[in-house]
Amino acid sequence: MAVTAAPKPKCLPRAGGLTLFWPTVMWKIWTLPSLIPAEPAAKCRSASPTATTPIPVCVSFICPINSLININKKQSNKVFVMYKYVVIFLTGIAAAAVHANSPQSAAIGRWGFDAIDNNRIAPAVGQVQGRVMPKGEYLLIDGLSGKALQFGSKTGGVMLPKVPVDFTESFTIVTTLKMDKAAAEPKNYRKFKDIWGNCGTRGPGARLTVFYGGVQFNSGDGKKSNSVITNQAAYKIPLEKFFQLTVTYNGSEVIIYADGKKIASKNMQVTASRQPLCVGSCNGSAYGFMGAVDDLIIYDRALSAEEVAALALDQTK
Repeated sequence: MAVTAAPKPKCLPRAGGLTLFWPTVMWKIWTLPSLIPAEPAAKCRSASPTATTPIPVCVSFICPINSLININKKQSNKVFVMYKYVVIFLTGIAAAAVHANSPQSAAIGRWGFDAIDNNRIAPAVGQVQGRVMPKGEYLLIDGLSGKALQFGSKTGGVMLPKVPVDFTESFTIVTTLKMDKAAAEPKNYRKFKDIWGNCGTRGPGARLTVFYGGVQFNSGDGKKSNSVITNQAAYKIPLEKFFQLTVTYNGSEVIIYADGKKIASKNMQVTASRQPLCVGSCNGSAYGFMGAVDDLIIYDRALSAEEVAALALDQTK
């Protein structure tokens, strides 16, 4: 199947792009007071009676603007032009700061699963190209954004080789997915339904699966597995509805979030694996996921609870 690749996300410019603009703006800011007649101090008031700043807001904005009444038209035009430069400069700095602190700006990989061409999935972020594995059944369905990849068999999946993350140190994986209602049927309820992983059933490596109606993260040495499992009484997986599961690991603690809210955590160690990351089954050979995956984002650090919540909110827009 061939699907046209979605355009890559557009990033805001970095603050460094404003370097050449700095001398001009600073000169205009420096010469601005000379164009504005002094305003009597008695007329200046803070913007709020409860303001804690020692400098009244009017000193920088209100008084200069009021003073425009007392200067000629030529001076007024100059002042407005210089204020425009100041606003542009400050807006650029603020936008660059927001982008630098945005969780998505730090992602090392992102896949939408609808940009498929000749069984290859182009990344929206990063360089790792996904590969649709053979012997699987797939269907493109409507997702939250574009199309989602619906899995329909026990085997197959999407392989993401050589993801540049040390899973034993720290990571975050954000998955937007939908569970089929058939997953809750008695014959399927007690079966593993793997969302992603780079290991076998007991490691070594990491694995996120659905089992007995709960979300379960596993890691082990190949013989014994350590797990963090959601409390089914406190959290019930939605069916036939897209939602977001996020797993973070900071080197000592695994936390699972659902739609930005913490639903489980445990102090544990994640073991190393030489296997590639597989989405939709366990190594492409068993425990196929029963549902669709719309989006997957990987970070090489553990996102904070605030960052996870912000990503979940962004998915609902």
